[in-house]
Amino acid sequence: LVLCNRGKVSLKVQAKAPPELEGYIEFNPDMGFVQVGGEFEIGIKFRPTPDSIAQCAPYSLPETGVIAVPVRVYVPQQVIPVYFTLRALLTSGEVHLDKADGLEFGSCFVTEAMSQQLTLTNL
Repeated sequence: LVLCNRGKVSLKVQAKAPPELEGYIEFNPDMGFVQVGGEFEIGIKFRPTPDSIAQCAPYSLPETGVIAVPVRVYVPQQVIPVYFTLRALLTSGEVHLDKADGLEFGSCFVTEAMSQQLTLTNL
């Protein structure tokens, strides 16, 4: 998340997880200052679980697994609130390799290189 300041004074910003996503989302750093004409980057770590959709029921589409939650960034010196929408498509952590019997490279010496094509599919 990149926040920009087009104003004439530096602004304090603070990102907080909405109650629906408490425990599933983290902001790093969660507070900072955006300098005049500058940008401030906040990293978002999202760790969903299968019950995330149930807790975000008002903002989710259970048949597709998409969650779209509005998140507010608090700027104490600013009258108009800053919102962004966190969208996520929840998928299974299972993957399928097209070579179920394994990868066999044969004899390969230290100074040589070998390769094989492999297809990885998210289930």
